[in-house]
Amino acid sequence: MKSKHTRTRWTPAFWLLAYVLLPSAGFAEPAAMVVAAGGTIHKLIKGTYSELFPDGFEGEESSVLALEVLRPGSAEILLVPTTEDYHAEMPAALHYEKRSNTTYVLWEGLVNGLHPFLHLAGFDGETWSQPISLTGNVFADKVHADLVILPEAEVNKSSALVESAVDRSVIYVTWLEENPGKTDKYLVPIILQGGLYLGWHDSLRLSELVSDPTDGNRRARQLVDADVENLLRLQPSARNNAVVIGFTAPSTGRLVTVEVELLPQALSAMASRVSDLVRQNGQLSSSVNELAESVRTAMMEFGQDFHRGTLEYLADEIEALLREHSSVAAAVAPGIPEKLGVHIIHIGARVRAKGLIDSEPRQIITMGQTREGDGPYHHLKVSVVADREAPEAGGPAVLFLSSTGLEALLAWEEDGSIVFRETDGEEWSDPQKVELREDLDKQTVYRVLADRTLNR
Repeated sequence: MKSKHTRTRWTPAFWLLAYVLLPSAGFAEPAAMVVAAGGTIHKLIKGTYSELFPDGFEGEESSVLALEVLRPGSAEILLVPTTEDYHAEMPAALHYEKRSNTTYVLWEGLVNGLHPFLHLAGFDGETWSQPISLTGNVFADKVHADLVILPEAEVNKSSALVESAVDRSVIYVTWLEENPGKTDKYLVPIILQGGLYLGWHDSLRLSELVSDPTDGNRRARQLVDADVENLLRLQPSARNNAVVIGFTAPSTGRLVTVEVELLPQALSAMASRVSDLVRQNGQLSSSVNELAESVRTAMMEFGQDFHRGTLEYLADEIEALLREHSSVAAAVAPGIPEKLGVHIIHIGARVRAKGLIDSEPRQIITMGQTREGDGPYHHLKVSVVADREAPEAGGPAVLFLSSTGLEALLAWEEDGSIVFRETDGEEWSDPQKVELREDLDKQTVYRVLADRTLNR
């Protein structure tokens, strides 16, 4: 029996084709339509409850959000869960994740009719997941929100380190909040293990990922025009397991791009295994030499998935730390096993950074375990890939990034044209202009400029 929150109708095939060919509402806005498994179209629609679900109408006149599921010859309208408090100030966003065959919906809603929150829910073709609520300031509207979902690359589960590993994905959500006197930009990485939500997450200010609180020579903030103050762009990186995020940093006024990468399970497993080994054997070994040798031997045995040079470097670093913090009797000082694990994570992140970015990781974000205190830890590496002066623009600008995040392009509408400036190393080009015409609209130009930048 159909729920009153579901509506089915049959439609000729040409209507399905029409939906596929419709132009998007605007390139700068998040996607509102995706193609799911088998060519099924998932499309977001909004309206009052009575408009969308007349058969189940019981007096509800609130604005709601619905997902239209378009299959060959039919269409079904499904209520997005808990959208009775839907707040239409921010366009809702869609993202389809192929491995789990799940379409995720991101929208803004009012909690208690007052507090703007972002909500995220997944639809697997049959059922909805429990919505996840996200916020920074509970009184600030959320704008420019977007999401990217990245499944982890295939893991060698026969490895001695990760034989019990589960498939992981990260849902990255970014948004901007305009608060009195300042603008905050947020990142929330949501870890899924085997398709299941950890049960908690952290809301991270992007400004905190690029600032060093110990740096006494912090750069003075530049004056930035309002047209580029709120720049924010999220997209997959050229590398597996990573996204790039471009934004105007509130602390400096400069245009910064960071890469956020999910570090491999093997690295986290190595850190955990070494910590446990030192914790167990530290009091039993007869000498520091014996302890160091047993740890090195074990690392070489269960670290076969690592590049040999990387593994030897890790073992050398751990041995040096053991000798520094162990007595002649090999007694290990309290807290040292955990410190060794953290050190392995940082070394591994530093080695990986050299593959694309000639800079040290700025931060390591550690997430996990579940609320019950079980499950593995997950580590995300944050690296700054570009930090340059923000250019001037002649109107509210849209930011586009290359696949590495190293190059950027700013575009805006001005006097019937799209004007853009792009990076050439550290410098910005002079403004270039594309005139809009009847057969060349803004959305088309933005798509072309996005492709131009992405492929650089």
